[in-house]
Amino acid sequence: MNLENAHLIGTNLSGTNLQNINLSNANLLPADLFIAELTNANLTNANLTKANLSQANLSKTNLSQANLHQANLNSANLRDANLSNTNLIFANFREGDLTETNLNGANLNSASSFNVNLKDIYLSSTNLPGTNLRSVNFQKVSIRKNKLTRSNFDDLKLSGACLMNADLNAINLQQAILITAKLREVNLRNANLINADLSGVNLSGAD
Repeated sequence: MNLENAHLIGTNLSGTNLQNINLSNANLLPADLFIAELTNANLTNANLTKANLSQANLSKTNLSQANLHQANLNSANLRDANLSNTNLIFANFREGDLTETNLNGANLNSASSFNVNLKDIYLSSTNLPGTNLRSVNFQKVSIRKNKLTRSNFDDLKLSGACLMNADLNAINLQQAILITAKLREVNLRNANLINADLSGVNLSGAD
């Protein structure tokens, strides 16, 4: 189905099968897509501001450059989805699955991601200041040269993660698991590392 440039403001699409649909440039503010099936859908540049995408299946969905400001993505399946250059300010990912998701260039400023699986995701040049990432699984993730100032990474799993050259000023890493993580030339000024596990971590050149 092709709904490119469609105006679907406030539309109730909860539980709808929208697999492989083209919703690029569509206006879905603030549509209800609760438990919707959106596998392989094209939502490029779509307006999903305040949309309800909780428990939706967005596996392999293209959401690049979409506006998901204040969107509800609680328990959503975003495995292998493309969220590059997406606006995710104040979005909520509680208990979502973002395994192998592409978040390159995405804006996650003040987003909330409690108990989320972010294993093997792509975060190049992603904006994460003020983000709440408590109890998130970030194993083997590359977060090079990202800005994570004042983010909450309490009880985070970062084993084997690469955070080289990242700005972690005033970050909360209390009880975080950072075993063998790469923290070369990282800015850790005013960071909270109380009870964090730094076994085997490379901190050469860190500030």
